[in-house]
Amino acid sequence: MGEARFQDLAGVPGVTTRLNLMEVYYIIKHRGGNAREVFLECLPNTIGFTDEDLMAAMDWRSEHFQKRTREFSYVDALGYRVALSHGLTFTTGDHKFSGYPGAEIVR
Repeated sequence: MGEARFQDLAGVPGVTTRLNLMEVYYIIKHRGGNAREVFLECLPNTIGFTDEDLMAAMDWRSEHFQKRTREFSYVDALGYRVALSHGLTFTTGDHKFSGYPGAEIVR
């Protein structure tokens, strides 16, 4: 379905937000893959987010931006905060999340 580094996660139940799935769609489409098939396959595993999740994510992102430690995308900041609020692990290939509690970096 995706990059080789994520193959160990194949078959592992997981969830994502529709916005994170939007990014996956774009990446697969850009690389010439069947983005629609992957999107529709993953769609049932999406979870929603609240206005509180949005504000908490942007507060978290702003805090890191102001400290000039790391700059995270809006979508990743939201995905990370939603994962934490649901007690889930945020699995990503983005090395900027190294050292953050609840984040698993796939290499």
